Order: sequence, then structure tokens, then C-alpha cells
Amino acid sequence: MKDLALDVAWGTGLITLLIAEEDCEVVGLDLSLGQLRRLKEKLGSRMHNVYLVLGDSRKLPFRSSAFNIATCSGIIIKYLVLVISLWWVLLRGLLRGLVL
Repeated sequence: MKDLALDVAWGTGLITLLIAEEDCEVVGLDLSLGQLRRLKEKLGSRMHNVYLVLGDSRKLPFRSSAFNIATCSGIIIKYLVLVISLWWVLLRGLLRGLVL
């Protein structure tokens, strides 16, 4: 039996593709219809083991324990960039003499 993976907020789809290449069934869940369309186009003929679902990660439309692998890299990368940007702004402010 193949592993069943859930990839929430897939971003560019890199992790989705890597998991799919490991002979897993992958369900991708994203809130953005545009992202869904872009990933579907990117996957092309490689869609045989990838299923894309439009939905909200705060209300997963799946039964409990449906997956044995889960990832959420797209949203983590988005917020990691935001946090790094914030720290850079704060650091620049400190270097100019700003005291917090």
C-alpha cells in the first residue's frame, strides 16, 4: 500500500513533486484557486498520483488519521521570509541607533 501524504499550502509545489516522485499518493490542499491552477499546469502529465483540493487548512476536509505523511512548507516559507524581513528592519534600526 502506498503512503498517503497531505501537502498543505504547497507554494511552488516543490515539496509536492518530491513526495510524489517517492511513489506516494499526494493530496495538495491550498486556499488559492490560482495556486491550484498553476500547480496543475506545472504537474502536467505527472498528475497520476497527485490530487489537488481547494480548501482551508483551518478546516481540513478529510477524516482523522487519513494521512501518514503531512507537510506545510509553502506557508512556512512565506512566514519565514516575513520574519527574516522583520528582523532585518529591526537590525537596521538598531545599527542606526534606534533603541527598542
